[in-house]
Amino acid sequence: MTEHADVARPTRYFLALRPDEPARERLAGLCQPSDVRCILAADLHLTLAFLGDLRGPSAASLMERLAPVCRQGPVDVVLDRLEAWRGPRAFCALGELPEITGLVDALWRELAAVGYVRDTRPFRPHVTLARNLPAATCRLQPRPIVPPVCWTAVDLWLLASRPDGGAAGQARYGVQAVLPLV
Repeated sequence: MTEHADVARPTRYFLALRPDEPARERLAGLCQPSDVRCILAADLHLTLAFLGDLRGPSAASLMERLAPVCRQGPVDVVLDRLEAWRGPRAFCALGELPEITGLVDALWRELAAVGYVRDTRPFRPHVTLARNLPAATCRLQPRPIVPPVCWTAVDLWLLASRPDGGAAGQARYGVQAVLPLV
């Protein structure tokens, strides 16, 4: 496990998979509606578990607790469609990823044991490409990604949204810890 110090003090933690460089660039290129503010390529990720504040254990001890879950090995990610979501007003790349859903379930078993509460909404594996969509953009019809965006996730990342935000108020994410999927 590698721990990273972040310049800004984080407030909202989450566990995620991060695309490799080719997948990140491809995903960034899919964010094309001219009326949206796209997520920066460096910040693209697939959230597995939103934690909010860190409770009890430090980042290092939390990741140690999650290490046995990561022994299932790397996971393949295949995102094959784009959707605009009205509720959160987000533009997303999605895929049917049962292996990742299994990883999420295993992570939540460990997280629940140390006091975290899982969101009641069903888990939908996705990478958010843009947020705060205008109403007209939210009406876009789902469409396929041809060819799909694929990568093999080899690490579990503990990230935190930084309260200072980024350019034009975009969320920015600081790396807190990385745990290999071995």
